[in-house]
Amino acid sequence: MKPLIIDIEGAGREVGRQHAQGAIGLREEVAAWVGSAVEAHPLSSATVRGRLDEVVRSWEQLTPATLDQVAGMAEVYDLSVDDLLVAVLGTYLRSRDRAHGPAEGCTTFATTGESPLLVKNRDNDGAYLHLQTVLRVRPPQGHPWLALSTAGAPGVHSSGMNDVGLCVVDTHVPSSDVGPGVPRFSSMMHLLEQCSTTGEAVDYLLATPQMGLGNLTLLDAQGAAAVVECGYNSTVVAMATGGPDESPTGGPDESPAGGVLATNHHITPVLAGCLLEPPEGTPAANSRARRDVVETFLTCPGATTDLAAVKELVASHVGDDGTGNAPGSVCQHGPDLKSETIATTIYDPVGRHLDLCLGRPCTDPYVRIAVTG
Repeated sequence: MKPLIIDIEGAGREVGRQHAQGAIGLREEVAAWVGSAVEAHPLSSATVRGRLDEVVRSWEQLTPATLDQVAGMAEVYDLSVDDLLVAVLGTYLRSRDRAHGPAEGCTTFATTGESPLLVKNRDNDGAYLHLQTVLRVRPPQGHPWLALSTAGAPGVHSSGMNDVGLCVVDTHVPSSDVGPGVPRFSSMMHLLEQCSTTGEAVDYLLATPQMGLGNLTLLDAQGAAAVVECGYNSTVVAMATGGPDESPTGGPDESPAGGVLATNHHITPVLAGCLLEPPEGTPAANSRARRDVVETFLTCPGATTDLAAVKELVASHVGDDGTGNAPGSVCQHGPDLKSETIATTIYDPVGRHLDLCLGRPCTDPYVRIAVTG
């Protein structure tokens, strides 16, 4: 699948408008996504209306650019701003449901050797594959940035890198530590525009109220890496590695020798106990199995972590069926999975480019995209 690359200049509402104009051919798919979200979370519900209004009041202070982008997209797509906000906030609005999340999810890691790389397998409902967009944004102030995002969604809606090589990727974590802070897609946008190093990005995240529900994995051009676990009441550094001048601050160095990693659970004591799991299952088992596979890759004595090895890992399946249907498969797909790998991003902060696979990394090709066009 050929990526849809949208070059954008501006900020706020103009970014939203240009994103939607560049993806105008996806308008019907975006409208269907919004319609499904509003059906699941009707604004006629006092609870939904109250939670939406609470978030809007918070974002007016913390991230007005996010609201402006949503307004710009709604204008071009001829959608209600509130309806689009409901779709954008779908995960937040269902976050109190213990059974809301699938057992599967994204896998992220950073290698920190001579040629550092930041990697993510993006796992989601397969219907979202055709909504993937690549944004290259030149804001009037701050760093230009590149992101894999989603049509209809504001900010950096999966992963990104700026022109000085700072990279960030996210994973979702179902958690009870959630509230009307800055969502991950907005935090990733702001730190790419404002920060040059992993340390600066960590400082931003620790100083800004986060919405929660996820992990952010960071890497810069000097090879400094970190995993920040984001909660509304507690945001903490879970892993960090780098030289003495580049090392992030604010948390323990618990990193494997070859890098840092995150899947779909928290590992710090303050947030690990907030994990929400349905009473009949243990979705974290899949997350922990994938984490074990990646940690083995990063810590194996004498093993290489170059681009070829990374591509082999993200395409890997456990078992012989080749479907990725077993816990521990980094490339996930199969008839029993609610979520499958729809994209792989490999960011090179030194080379300032993204190797992107849209689809399954076990079968589909990569295309290389420069951070600035």
